[in-house]
Amino acid sequence: MLKVLLHHSLIYFTNTYFFILFQGIKRNATTKSLEKAWKDENTLATWSKSAWAQKIDKKNKRKELTDFDRFKVMMAKKERAKLVKK
Repeated sequence: MLKVLLHHSLIYFTNTYFFILFQGIKRNATTKSLEKAWKDENTLATWSKSAWAQKIDKKNKRKELTDFDRFKVMMAKKERAKLVKK
């Protein structure tokens, strides 16, 4: 969940987290109001549904694979390629 919200200036155009917007939050919002908006708007669920979060999850799952799991994935890809080729 939300552990710490730090207040610092951001360069708006280079920050990529702005696809999840809070409604009614002003520039000088307090930590309390940001936490409330985070919970009220169910931001964590919105984030987990995004393609970016799913890509990170997929990458982390691949890191945790064992040799045998990687072998099974390779065999499944080969089998799928055979079916597509037909």
